[in-house]
Amino acid sequence: MPRFVIYFIEFSLIFNVVLTQVNKDNDAAKTPNLHKWSFENGAEKNERREGPPTVTIPNQGPFSWKWTWNSKINTTSTSSISPTTSTTTTTTTSSPTSTKPVYILKSAARKSLRNTLRGTTPEKRKKQLAQMGKKIKVKKISQTESKKLHKSYRKVKVTENPPALDMFEVNERAGLNDYLFQGDINLDENQIAEFTSNSKKSRKKRQIQNSAQFWPDNTVYYYFDSGLGSNMQQIVADAMKFLEERTCVTFVLNSTATNRVKIINGVGCYSNVGMLGGEQTLSLGSGCELVGTAAHELSHTLGVFHSQMRSDRDEYVTIDLTDVPESSQPNFYKMTAATSTNLVDYEYGSFMHYGGRAFVTSGGVDSIVPKDPLMVYTMGGRIVTFLDLKMLNTHYSCSCPTSLNCGNGGYPNPANCAECACPYGFGGTLCNERADYGCGSELTATDTWKQQNYTFGNSSNAMSARTSFAYCAHWIKAPVGKQIQFRIDAAYNTQCGYGCTFNGIEPKLKNDMTMTQTRYCCDEFNGEIMTAEVNPMPVFTYNRYYVTTYSWSYRYVNSTVSACVDLSDKDTCLALKTAYEQGCSVYDTAQLKVMCAVTMDLCGKVVSGSGTCQDRFEQSQ
Repeated sequence: MPRFVIYFIEFSLIFNVVLTQVNKDNDAAKTPNLHKWSFENGAEKNERREGPPTVTIPNQGPFSWKWTWNSKINTTSTSSISPTTSTTTTTTTSSPTSTKPVYILKSAARKSLRNTLRGTTPEKRKKQLAQMGKKIKVKKISQTESKKLHKSYRKVKVTENPPALDMFEVNERAGLNDYLFQGDINLDENQIAEFTSNSKKSRKKRQIQNSAQFWPDNTVYYYFDSGLGSNMQQIVADAMKFLEERTCVTFVLNSTATNRVKIINGVGCYSNVGMLGGEQTLSLGSGCELVGTAAHELSHTLGVFHSQMRSDRDEYVTIDLTDVPESSQPNFYKMTAATSTNLVDYEYGSFMHYGGRAFVTSGGVDSIVPKDPLMVYTMGGRIVTFLDLKMLNTHYSCSCPTSLNCGNGGYPNPANCAECACPYGFGGTLCNERADYGCGSELTATDTWKQQNYTFGNSSNAMSARTSFAYCAHWIKAPVGKQIQFRIDAAYNTQCGYGCTFNGIEPKLKNDMTMTQTRYCCDEFNGEIMTAEVNPMPVFTYNRYYVTTYSWSYRYVNSTVSACVDLSDKDTCLALKTAYEQGCSVYDTAQLKVMCAVTMDLCGKVVSGSGTCQDRFEQSQ
C-alpha cells in the first residue's frame, strides 16, 4: 500500500478520535449529570468521580467499560451506598431533523402481498383501505392540548442504529403501510365491510375477534411454504410451543386441512385476524426473526386485535395525531363499548400494544401517550405477557377441572392442570417461589443500601439480536413491617428505546403481579429511589442482544403503609386464607397480618402463639 495512503488513513483515524472527544466534551458541558464511558486499555481515560457508585463492568469485549453515575449522592460509608434524600436526573430529548422517507411497495413485496389477498389485488386493497379510512373518524386533540400533553413525561435519548428493526418498521420500509391495517393486519373483504359499516349492530369488532372466527376445537392447522427457511421454521415452532405450553390452543402441521394457515417467507411480518375459512396466509420475512414477532402474528391468527383499539383505551392513553399523516390516522381506530369484549385489564406492556411513536413522522411528537407517564417506554414490548396468555385462555375457554391455590395472580395452567400458570418472576407449582430462569437469587435487605451487580445474555451475538429472550429473576426480602426501596445505579447495553425491545429491567413494585409494570432501558432514570408495595419484591430482567450488566441497590425502611391493607394481590391472599382454613402449617401469620390483613380479617387484632398456622388463625378470631 502506498505510504501516502497509510498516512491519510492514520490522519483520518486520529481526526475522528479527536472530533469524537470534542463532541463528548461539548455534550458533557451541556449535560453535566449524564454518564461518560471510560476506556481502561489506555485508548481513553476520561471519567468523572462526582459521586458513587462507580461500576466496573468486566469482560465486555475488547474494552473494559466503566460507567460512572454522576448524580449527586452523599455517602458516609464505604461498605454501602448511603440513602439519597433527593435525586435529579438531566434528560435529553431526541430531536431527529430529517424528513421521514416515503417507502414505495416494490415488485417483490407486491408479488408477495398479492398471494395473500384472497382474490383481490394490492391496488384494490389500497383503495379499499383508503375508503375505509375516510369513514373512520378518530378524535383529535388541539395543538394546545398536544403541547401540554407532551410535558407530562420524561423524554430520553433513544439509542441510534439498534441491532434490529421492529416489525412495524420492517413493514413500513417494505412499503406495506398503505396495504395493511394498523401496520401488520391483512383484513379480508368481510372485515373491511364491517369496519366501514355505519350500522352499530353489524360492527362485531373486538380486541379479540367474534366467535365466528374461532378455530374449532382450539386447533390451528398450518404448513410451511417451501420458501420458508429452516431458521424461520424453528422460530415459528418455538412460538407455537410457547403458546401451547401455556394455553389450550394447539397447532397441528397439516397442509390439506379444510381450514389452514400457510406460513410464507414473504416481504414483511403480517397476518389475517381469526379463522377466515379455507387457506389463509401468515407472512414472516426478513426482519421478523423473533419468537415474539411470530407469536404476535399467531395471536392475530387466533383472533386478537391490537390493545390500543379497546373501547376503554381513552382511560389509559391519549391519542395525539399531530404528526401522524392523514392516511395513517385510521390505524388509531377505537372500538365501541357495545362491540368490544375486553377479557383482561388494559396492559401497557402487552405485546399486542403499539409503541409510543406509531406512524409518527420524523421529528414529530409521540402518537400514543400513556396516562401513567412512567409507562411511555414500556408500550410496544415484544415479550408475550402473562395477561396476553390469560386473554387467549379466556377467549378459547381454556380451563382446568380442578382448582389449585395459585399465588401471585397465577391460575391453573390449562396445558398442565397439575401446575399453575405464573406471572414473570414467579415459579413453582403454586407460583409462590422465585422463577428458575438459571439466573438470579434471593436477597435480604437491610436498613443500609446494598448493591447487586450481574451480567447475563449471550456474548456470541455481538453483531445481531437473538431470536428469543434470556430472563433473570431476583427476589428482595425484608422483615415484616418494612418496605423495600430500590434504585437502578447503572447498566451496560440496555439499548434505550420505545418498548425496551432488546433489554430491560422491571422492578415489580406494585401488588398486582399479573400486570406488566414499568420497564426501564434508558439511563435517564438511573438514581431514582422507588418504594415497593410488596414484600418480597421481584426484580425481572431480560435480554436478547449481546450481554447486559446491571448494577442496582436495595434497602428497607419503616413501612408507611397501614397494616390494614392487602399488600399482596387478591388471588394470593385468598389462596393463603384457604390454606389456613384447610389446616396448612407452612405460612407465617405475622407476615399475613402485613401482607393480607384485610382478607385474613386481622386488622387491629393481636396475633401471637407458636402453634400451627391453623392454631394461630383461630387465636386471631
